[in-house]
Amino acid sequence: MEEFRLEYAEDDDSYDSDDGLIYTWIDASNAADNVYLSLTAEAIKEKVLEFADNAAGELYHMAYAGSPLWKHDDLGEQLDREVYRNRFMINNKRREGLVVEILRRALDDPREISSLMKPPTQPKATEASWARETVLKTPVELVNMFMDSEQWLATFSNIVSDASILGKIADDGNPDSSLIAMKAEFGLPTPNPTKRETYFLRRSRKANEHLWLIVDVSLDITCLKYHRKPSGCLIEQMDDGFSRITWVEHNERSTNAYLNQLFRKHISSGFAFCASRWITTLKHEAENQFIINQHINAHGGGISSLLRLAHRMSQTCISNMNVSTKKNWNLVHSLGSAEPIYLKWDYFQYDLGRPDGHVIMMASSVRSSFTVDHIYDALRCAECRPKWDMAVLRGFARKDLHVPIGNDPSTGVSVLHIEIPGMDNMKCLQACFTDSIGMYIVWTFLHNATVYAMIEGDDPDIVPILVFGAAILPWNPIAVSEGSILTLSFEIRDEYEGSLPIQREEALNLLMTNTISSVNALCAQPPGDDGFRHEDEEYLSLFNNHHK
Repeated sequence: MEEFRLEYAEDDDSYDSDDGLIYTWIDASNAADNVYLSLTAEAIKEKVLEFADNAAGELYHMAYAGSPLWKHDDLGEQLDREVYRNRFMINNKRREGLVVEILRRALDDPREISSLMKPPTQPKATEASWARETVLKTPVELVNMFMDSEQWLATFSNIVSDASILGKIADDGNPDSSLIAMKAEFGLPTPNPTKRETYFLRRSRKANEHLWLIVDVSLDITCLKYHRKPSGCLIEQMDDGFSRITWVEHNERSTNAYLNQLFRKHISSGFAFCASRWITTLKHEAENQFIINQHINAHGGGISSLLRLAHRMSQTCISNMNVSTKKNWNLVHSLGSAEPIYLKWDYFQYDLGRPDGHVIMMASSVRSSFTVDHIYDALRCAECRPKWDMAVLRGFARKDLHVPIGNDPSTGVSVLHIEIPGMDNMKCLQACFTDSIGMYIVWTFLHNATVYAMIEGDDPDIVPILVFGAAILPWNPIAVSEGSILTLSFEIRDEYEGSLPIQREEALNLLMTNTISSVNALCAQPPGDDGFRHEDEEYLSLFNNHHK
């Protein structure tokens, strides 16, 4: 993948924006809702389209600019801020004037305009990055995905924690030329607070017969702690029908915004939401669907059913981890744990693909001294699973099947055979994948009969599953040898229906803390050491439903 890495610039004093104005960053989400909801009015549609098309032009030129806009130095490839200011000054001033016109027509009270454009007293930081990659999707498929908030949310579930369309400004049923107002929350796969909320316009345009643009741009009036300068991707159709994607991320955030201590380095460095993370996620999703379609075309059901279930399992688990306004976790300061454990409850009834009844979801993020690669290799090893997975304690596991996804041999879907003394044998469906900053392992337990039925052609979408997962990110994304951050997420049936007796809380605490301890013990053991069985089994009853 061709890639220019990010620039992170933080000013100590109040920041003078590229267009010469200075903006305040305050929490004004209600005002932002009102403004963006008003953009569909016919009286301002022309100005809003002009604003979005101005941003599309800037995105196009940034994507193809190369040096000197994107420069190389000892810190990597970065956006030259001075070149950007000089080259796009007119663009920024034009958008500034359009914002004022749009606000005058959208808002009745001039005082509201004044409050949204107030001079700031707080500094802000700039994040900019560039990446290019080939993706196994046609341009039309990609454009349709970007302009559908549900598809976009599902595709980028490890980055986008919530998304909604506030209004359609230009939409005649043709995705080649549409404009929508959106609200989204971006986050990391952890229950710890890391989310950033943003409002923006999304414009799709077909530039010529073989080139499409998707551009996001915020009206620089929301006074939120984060907004998007022209960002998005150029989608170029290749000779084989697939797409070459050039992605530009260009964002600004308040330096006074809360940064979670555990993930401070990811957010402050800009790596958390850089272009390469978006594009590697899109590439993996496209490769996954491509492999599924290949198996469907060649064999009908069979392996494709397992791959479809693994795909749903992965999206569900990573989406569960990623905190948002609609998916807040309850912090449990439980029993002296070194790191906080988070819980939330859900109830499923007649929900396709989910078990009926109450489910406890629990997750925790902890720092580890082991590298991302070391933990990833240990957890995805089938023979090692009984050494750390509390549901397979004292059991035996072997890999029955592995279907690779993409060129990385560690990425793919596996079926593990599980034997536990005194219990019926079962299967574990496991998916492993990566993005530019982390590695992920997601799994669920299945009855043997369920796996055989899917191979015979049963619909995987109706199989009820509880999902488990691990997300492993480097502690310092610029120096990966400094250790990692491990997030574990479990779903457990809850027969108490939302209440949590102290014995149950103790068992959940033991489940999480003993799993973390077992992972560390596994990673620490020397090569060839058969190691390690955990002796504490108070939490095993939590998994009884998996083995029945």
